[in-house]
This record gives sequence, C-alpha cells and structure tokens, in this order.
Amino acid sequence: MRFLLPLLIFLQAAGANSDRALQETLNSKYSRQVLTTRQFLIGPRILFDADGKLVSGGTPGIFTLDGSLRVEGVRVTADRVEIRGQQVFLSYNPKAQKLEEYPTNDSMRLEFARKSGVSVEPGIDSVLLPLDKVAMFVPPYWVRFLQGKVELQPVKDATTGVLVPRASESLGLVPRAKRPITPKYPPILTPYGIVREVLLHVIVDENGKPEVADIIEPAGFGLDQMAIEAVQEGEYEPARQDGKGVKVYFRVRVRFNPPR
Repeated sequence: MRFLLPLLIFLQAAGANSDRALQETLNSKYSRQVLTTRQFLIGPRILFDADGKLVSGGTPGIFTLDGSLRVEGVRVTADRVEIRGQQVFLSYNPKAQKLEEYPTNDSMRLEFARKSGVSVEPGIDSVLLPLDKVAMFVPPYWVRFLQGKVELQPVKDATTGVLVPRASESLGLVPRAKRPITPKYPPILTPYGIVREVLLHVIVDENGKPEVADIIEPAGFGLDQMAIEAVQEGEYEPARQDGKGVKVYFRVRVRFNPPR
C-alpha cells in the first residue's frame, strides 16, 4: 500500500500535465479562428462524442446564418474538451469577393467527450471546418463564390442542359409576377437591423413555374436561401410568343428589410 499512493499521485500529475499540453495545443490551433460546424448546427450548447458524432443540443441550420463561431478558447478536462466562442453570421463582401464575419451577441459552446486511447482532434476536425473547407457541404450556388469564381455562368435548363433564352422587353418575352415577392426575414437578424439585397437568375417555364438558376449577387446572413424560397413559391404569368408560353430567364432582385 505504501507504494500505491505515490503511484496514484504520479499518475494524476501525469494526466494533468497531459491535459494541459492538449489544452495548449488546441488553443493554439483553434483560438481566434472563424469556424463553421458541419450541418451549420444551431444551439448554445452542443454535445458530441469522441468521434465527432452529434449527441444532443444541436439542430441543422442555414449556411451563413447558423453554425459559425469565432473561437475564444478551449478548455480540457479529464472527460471532455470544451470549445467556447462567439456566434457569428457570415456576410458576403462583393468587393473583396469573400465571406466575412459579422459578430452577434450570442455565445456557443461545443463539448466533445473524451475516450481513453482515442485522440479527440480528428473528431473536432470533422465537426469544425474553416471557410476554405466548407465547399462540399454548402448549397451548390455558394461553391463558385467560395472558390473566388464570381463570373456569371450560362443559364441552362437543369433537366436538359439546354441554354435558356433571356427575357426581352423589346420582343415581349417577359414573365410577370402575379403577386409581389415577400421573403421571410430571419427573426434572429431583427435586433441587428440587417438590410441587404440578393440578385438572382430565375427561369420561368412555359407554364409560369419559377426556378432559381443561380445567384448573381449573394448577401450572406442566410438571406440567399430565403430569397430562393420566396421566388420559387411565387406565381408568374409566363412569357408568351405567338400566344404560347415560352421558357426564359431574367433577373430578380429580392430586398430584405427588418420588420417594423
């Protein structure tokens, strides 16, 4: 017994030193970084297992609105790793052609369980992604902007791949909205008074059904998805030629203002 107590003290000290070293490593790696959670998870406290699988506290959100944080610090205990940070929105800067952080008043805490013999870093890295690594997880319309490829793409029918002609006022080939577009304004943005516009390429087919082909000018803040949903829920009178409906594309600008 006289050897057991010193051994336990030694093992505890070794474990504490190992935890401190891990904490320093993780703080050096993640602190002050803007990172996005896979699936853009919503929740002030989100729990994961040692492999990075979601346990509780988070639900999938919308890219640029949910799931991003600026890491403020990492704390390591015997049974878990806690990553704390400030939630941020992501705003698209068209001049710099990149996403930029927009700080919020909310905090986020991500907790990863530790498992004996299993390194926690791979699990964290599978959940927290830097912005240059999220392209494979975001909606398709974001990919070219994340890659810095902002040039306009030809507008094609998603089903056939055939180029769609542009609407023309002079030829009378212009779809008409049957009612105004009324996009939803995310309630979480209301305290910040965010005002933005999203510019879209929209195809209206022979029957007046709208389909967003691409984003010309994104905004971030989750507003791009809101704009797409609002347009695609709209009703249109199709462009007509010789009395028949004609599929064309045109530009639609969707403006977002906070509710009064």
